[in-house]
Amino acid sequence: MHMNSAWMLRLASGLALFVATACGGIVVVDHDLGGGEGGAGGFPSGTTGSGAGTPTSSASTGGGGPGTGGGLPGEAVPEPIQQRCPDLAAQPVVCVTTAYKGVAVVSPATGQHCHLFDFLDGDLQAAWKNSSIGVLGNHLYFPQGERGAARISLDLGVIEPATMSRGVTAITTWQGSLLVRPYDSFESNLERYATFDDLRAGSVAEVFQVNNDNLFVFAASRTSLFSAWHSTSFIEREPIPAFDSIATIALQNFDGWVDGLWPNDTDGTLIVLSDRILYTFEQTTGAQVGRAPVSSGLGQLMGLACWRN
Repeated sequence: MHMNSAWMLRLASGLALFVATACGGIVVVDHDLGGGEGGAGGFPSGTTGSGAGTPTSSASTGGGGPGTGGGLPGEAVPEPIQQRCPDLAAQPVVCVTTAYKGVAVVSPATGQHCHLFDFLDGDLQAAWKNSSIGVLGNHLYFPQGERGAARISLDLGVIEPATMSRGVTAITTWQGSLLVRPYDSFESNLERYATFDDLRAGSVAEVFQVNNDNLFVFAASRTSLFSAWHSTSFIEREPIPAFDSIATIALQNFDGWVDGLWPNDTDGTLIVLSDRILYTFEQTTGAQVGRAPVSSGLGQLMGLACWRN
């Protein structure tokens, strides 16, 4: 489902989604949340769900070393997640995502979720609706289009913008730094920033020339960048930092919206978020080895960052 039109209409589970794109432009998403549990009333606290995950082979969704995520070896599950969502934080793989009113923790194995916090400053347009996010330490980073980028404290839910002279289309984390696609880049260039302060100041540590037009949703492992168009049946994989080749991963029994993704190099899988369902695929073959609908109460979910235990 590789869409080329400038305006696309999406209807899923009673939600209307409009996506506007231009060459190298940001995704603009608008949901009608007048009804349903994911509306303006927020979402319930506590862990919910009864284990909706349905693994389809012997491959594991989890496994691996001690609490790693965002491409940074040895990074533990953030303390706020451990404190507020202890059951999910202890699972083999635990992820964070954004919903209409706040940030939630989800399990790609069972589909269970836990409310982390509501957004406090009311700037929902800033923090939600981003398919590419990243986490470093106790902060979640996300793009803001022509306004630049921002981060949310996982402790308090406070949004801290980075006022910049140029915008950001997508962002992820790699080896303890921020990997950014500039908003005004008509070429598929990626910029690496060592810190959030460097991003604010426009102090680029490294620029990568990437021959890939599908850099709208992406996430990085230690050695590879995984990327996708907004709606597709395949994921593209490129080596970091060389970016000298592209491998296409055809996803089994999948052709839909990519609302977030995360690679697990420990067990060789790739988690894809699409319409509130967490799919797990093998990185080498694209075989679907897991499918977990996220338990109700969150509305549409956007962005994905995970950790291994």
